[in-house]
Parts: sequence; C-alpha cells; structure tokens
Amino acid sequence: MGLIAWVKKVLFPAPTPAAHASEPRRERVREERSATAAAADAPLPKQNSAKAATGAMLRPRVGPLDSDEVVTVVLESPEEDLLWRLSQRIDSGRLDIPVLPPTSVAALAMVNRPSVEVRQLVEAIERDPLIASELLRMANSALYATAAEAASVQQAVMRVGLKSVRNVIFGAAMKSSLGNARRLNEYAEEVWRQAQAVALVARTLSSSAGIDREQGYLVGLLHDLGKIALLGMLQTEMKDMGRLTPALVGRVFRTFHERAGRAMALEWKLPAEIVSVAGCHHDFAANSDHPREAALAKLAHEVDLRLSLRDESGLRALVDSPALAALGIADESARWRTVEAARTSWEAHESGAGS
Repeated sequence: MGLIAWVKKVLFPAPTPAAHASEPRRERVREERSATAAAADAPLPKQNSAKAATGAMLRPRVGPLDSDEVVTVVLESPEEDLLWRLSQRIDSGRLDIPVLPPTSVAALAMVNRPSVEVRQLVEAIERDPLIASELLRMANSALYATAAEAASVQQAVMRVGLKSVRNVIFGAAMKSSLGNARRLNEYAEEVWRQAQAVALVARTLSSSAGIDREQGYLVGLLHDLGKIALLGMLQTEMKDMGRLTPALVGRVFRTFHERAGRAMALEWKLPAEIVSVAGCHHDFAANSDHPREAALAKLAHEVDLRLSLRDESGLRALVDSPALAALGIADESARWRTVEAARTSWEAHESGAGS
C-alpha cells in the first residue's frame, strides 16, 4: 500500500451509512416538520442574562440548513407566498438590517486606529458586558491561556491582541443581533453555531494558505452575515404562520444570503474584503476582488457542512476541492493534512474545547 493510500485509510475511515439514507424523502420531510412544530418556543437569552454573560447558548434544535436535501424540499403554498414577499422586498432594496450596537461602534473605531490608547479601549469594552465576557472567555481559552488567568479586561486585551479583540467585538455584535429573532430562536442558534465553527475552521485553514489566522477567523465568522438580516425579515413576514420549516428557512438562506450579506456588511462599514466575501463566496472564482478569502470561506463552510451531516465521503472529496487550489495548496499530502487539521478544529469546537 502506497504512502498516500495509507494516509487516506488512517485519516478518513470508511463512512458510516447515514441514519436515514434508505427512508423516502416524504417521510423525512414529515418527521422534520413534526419535530420543528413540537420544539419549545424558548427565546435566545437576553444580552444581560447570566447565560449570555458567559457566552453560552442553547444547543441548536435544527440541523444544517444548507444541505441540498433541506433546500430542495417542495414548499407549501403559504411558504411560497412568504418566499415571494421576501423576494419583492429584497429586489426593491427594502432589507431590515440590524444596527451595529453603539458600544461595538466605539470599540471598533479605537481598534482600527493606527495607534490605540489601551485604557480607553478597555473602558469602552467594559461598558458592554457581552463583549467583556466573550473577551475574557477567549483570553482564558486553550488557545491563549497561560499559568495565570486573565482576570480583567485589560489583561485580556494585552493577552489576545487587537486583531482578536476586533473579532470578539464583531462576534458579540452578531450574537446580540441574532437575539432579536425571538420567534426563530432555534434557527438563530444554528446560525451562531455555524458562524463560530466556520470561523475556527477558517483560522486553521489559514495556516496552510499563508493567510493571517485572525483575518481568516473574521472571514469565516462574517461570511454568512446576511442570514442575520434574513431572520429578522422572516420574523416580520411570517405573520400568523406559526413555526417555519427548515426547508423554507434553508431556501431563503440559499437564495438571498449573499445579497443580504453584502448589504449588511456595507451598512456596518466592514472592511472591503468582508464586504466582498459576504457578497460572493459560494462561487468564489467569480469574486474578482478577494478570491482567496472567498475560497477560504467556501472551503471552511463545506468542512462544517460535511462534518455536521456526518458525510465522510463528502469530506474526503474536499481534498480535490478547487478551493484548495485557489488557496495555493497543491501537494496531495498537504491537502490531506489540511483537511484533517480542519476536522480536528471542528471537532474541538463541537465538543466545547475550541476557543
């Protein structure tokens, strides 16, 4: 057995058949709708609650919303009507874009300056309990932790650096905005789970691609930013429909999230590469301004999707992904190592060990 074949066998064991692989689609759809309808209507924690202060969120009650199996389900008539209304609003530029929290605006303005007064930055962060708690959590995670715990915001800022502080601020802003989708809590939780997982995978992939790791993290975190605006619009348009199905939410995300993402990134005055990637990453070759960052987002997203679906064959297929070529990873052995490293970071996140 050759070296490459042996590496493939060790790193990627034979896939386990999917639990529902033999079930008819209609039965799966019925079960999906029933499970969604039966879920409790628990809202996301408020920003000042104990759970939000520790950075914890409830585990998602819906699975990945980007799979072909979800978005190709035939919609019912009321769902088709809602999809049409959303299309009309987006085509006319009437998106509901959440406002970036004032504390986030102030802190980001300081972080983005050529020189920053640490004391002023610390004071700005301390005014927002969510940002402060998330920053302390990161500073004391396995990625940054030392023998001495970071017990203050100032110690946390000095430990993680300004790029990581910026990432924490954007993450807190996303989390706060997702908390507004109270009636779509389970979908907001999945969007947040995915954003964190893709960010960590993108950070890992960046090491092999020669991209700054914290920049890669930010690209992964914000690449699907448009889903936040779409959840708000869905909540407004759903009226008396009760609960929405994963099929409808998944279809809305797939159809509109890049357009909504570009609009939201522009409204939030995000860096040019984030605007570009949020607006075009699935067809990363079409992103003429920042194709490598778009390829990074696409690949990290695919890693999360395949692992979330327990799709081992799909994960192995990523070794031949054009995104790896776009990232400059050409050697086959390097590709296997890169995909395996991405798996490790994803699993660490899902087990609660990731930063």
